[in-house]
Amino acid sequence: AKITVSDEAITDYRRQFEAMPVLSSDTLKILLNLQEYRLLQDDEMELYRQVCLKATELLVYKPTSGRDQSPLDVATKSLYGRCEESQILMTALFRTMGIPARAASTPWWAHQDDNHAWVEVFLNGSWHYCGDSDGGYWPDQTWFTGLANKMVIITADSSLPAPEDEVLSRDRYGAVVNSIKYYAGNQTREIELEVVDKDGFPISNCALGIYVYNFNSLRPQAFTQTDERGRKTLTVGQGAFFIMAMKDTLAELRFIPSTSYKYMDITLTLDNSELDPYGIVLEYPGNRTSFKDAPQSWKDKIRLAKDKWQNRLDEARQEINTLPIGQDSLMTLLLQKSNLNYMQLFYSVLDDNESNVAAVHNDKRTASEPEEINSSSENEVKQQFGKWLEILSKNDEKDLWQADSHLLERIYRWVGDMYPKVRNLPEQELLNLFEPTIFYENLPWMSYHKEDYDPFADFYPQSMMVKNVLNPTPQQVIRHFQKKHKFNPKKALNGLLPLELALANKHLTGYQYKILACAYLRANLIPANYSRIPYVVSVYADSTWKYFDLSKNDYFVFETEGEQEFRQVTFTFKDELDHPVALNPEQVQICFLKDGQFFPTNEQPDYKGNGVFAAKVPEQGTFYAQIGYRNSDSLTVYFLKPLAEAGSPINEISLKLELYHQKWSAAEAFLQPVLAELDSLGYDYAVLGSMTRENSLRMAAKLQESGNRYLFAGFEDGMVENFNYSALESFKQLVKDVPSLQTRTITLIRNSNDKSWQMYEGLWEKLP
Repeated sequence: AKITVSDEAITDYRRQFEAMPVLSSDTLKILLNLQEYRLLQDDEMELYRQVCLKATELLVYKPTSGRDQSPLDVATKSLYGRCEESQILMTALFRTMGIPARAASTPWWAHQDDNHAWVEVFLNGSWHYCGDSDGGYWPDQTWFTGLANKMVIITADSSLPAPEDEVLSRDRYGAVVNSIKYYAGNQTREIELEVVDKDGFPISNCALGIYVYNFNSLRPQAFTQTDERGRKTLTVGQGAFFIMAMKDTLAELRFIPSTSYKYMDITLTLDNSELDPYGIVLEYPGNRTSFKDAPQSWKDKIRLAKDKWQNRLDEARQEINTLPIGQDSLMTLLLQKSNLNYMQLFYSVLDDNESNVAAVHNDKRTASEPEEINSSSENEVKQQFGKWLEILSKNDEKDLWQADSHLLERIYRWVGDMYPKVRNLPEQELLNLFEPTIFYENLPWMSYHKEDYDPFADFYPQSMMVKNVLNPTPQQVIRHFQKKHKFNPKKALNGLLPLELALANKHLTGYQYKILACAYLRANLIPANYSRIPYVVSVYADSTWKYFDLSKNDYFVFETEGEQEFRQVTFTFKDELDHPVALNPEQVQICFLKDGQFFPTNEQPDYKGNGVFAAKVPEQGTFYAQIGYRNSDSLTVYFLKPLAEAGSPINEISLKLELYHQKWSAAEAFLQPVLAELDSLGYDYAVLGSMTRENSLRMAAKLQESGNRYLFAGFEDGMVENFNYSALESFKQLVKDVPSLQTRTITLIRNSNDKSWQMYEGLWEKLP
């Protein structure tokens, strides 16, 4: 297997997890002794459960940014992680225990807006799946088990695919395989695809994309290609989806409905560069699943594991209380863990001759015995230090979880040097400049093995700066960047490279190229962001964000108002009763197709009222409107409308939005004891669920964001950080009677008119 699971940093986690206690001063201490378990136990299922237990002890789910923490980051620094970091941690634990494991995911759910990542393990001769670090006792049983019918494909990363694996794509580092058969079982169907040209001849090696609707657009779950005969066999679930065939400038998009047929034979004909319109309902059948309950002894072990996690967090909080600034501050905890506390840093930055944290660590000065310093310098440094803390606290918290004291020092110097030059920027653009990562790459790090290693070098090397230009333009910066780096995937390294490695390589992949271009722009004080559009990034220029085309070293063609004319397209939406429908603006997306993906323009439609939207569309080029909404997790309505027909522009589109309504229903009778307890407590909003399951936490977060008084009601005693959580006695009793409630998430809202309770089960956040 690959050393890493995803794009996390390479660490010696196996040695640490096997037996070695982590005792260094900058970490939370752990001692797992997995080697002992592995040597004493030969039952694979018991080893599997031991990993699930340890993962529960080490990580609690928390939505975080896309940058991956390593297994040791989670276990010894943060204690938190999102689903992919749970995947990384559990895969590392399984492999350390001697159980083959691989990363699996759905890049985009078909029936709801989001994605998810988890782990597949090889037990007793076959692949099985497990959930997050939530203490699962049985494999193949987690919160998304009942969604198997709704899934289309499941992708898994395989270093060495077996002959029976359905390979979607390969590269020199491994393969992407389709694992849907391990989830949907006999509910899968086989699709035999053939791609031909307009004369009926097969097209070999034709790119194929599998698309689902997610976050207001068709998005690719995976890419594959036809064989030499122009054919490809796919195994898919029963949910509806799209297939797109692409070759040169030609493309065809085909809707694949949900059916119970076990076999489908589909021919795609490439004879047009533009896509046909669609107005369809995508169905996602449900799948009732019987969950096996875990024995009480296991539940007791999981409770003990959660208590261990809480104790580690409590110990860290106690240490925070001894620090000189910011009670309960992540920043002060990190400084303390790095042996770099506030006063040490304060005095180190006052030293004009040399700033060397190693020397500061040996400094015997204390806060009560400062050396003589100028009061104005002291005030200036305090202000600079305060601004630095403010920026760090507002940016990605993983900067604090993962950075060492050397990197913090480098960021501090960068903020101090550059803040006076950019202090008038809006806050988000200011934060953009001082965020040390661009996309999902690791934090910058210096190569410790190099003879000339300097832990306190400038955050961005001088070689990245445009010389002799006070305020360089994006064009000047990119011209400087392109002298040193080329887009050449065949000669590039694989993966998301930290800054130092990217700078050391001339040849880069597409995403490496864009990430490094953004770093060059930021180094020259131009806010910049990664974009999904090939060869295109976003830059902040003339007080607005604009797309910038790296291949042309100029603004993206429809960003240049003076060279590109625009027209207005009007959309009118009504429901089945002819009532105007006010969609959210993001549900009306103006986009273009490039390299098999839809990309939005920077212009979002304006809502004019009475169900009418107005959108600005460039005159030149081929553009589409995508309109969609979820009726429920079983039905999605989607429209694809070309904004030209036979070369003539379409400026008015009227649509009847069928099945447009929310699917809230009256609270079921079995919930009456819980409703009565909520009434007695005076709540009008509540989420029933597990304190450790991602979907329950996500819905509780949505209620919290709404600003309404709510209760996150669970069946497990304890506290949930940052949430109004309480274990209800009535819910505890319900769970005893109906164990499957442990895996469900139910949102309850009281009707303001008749005071009755309404419920929705699942993720309601993106319903209309």
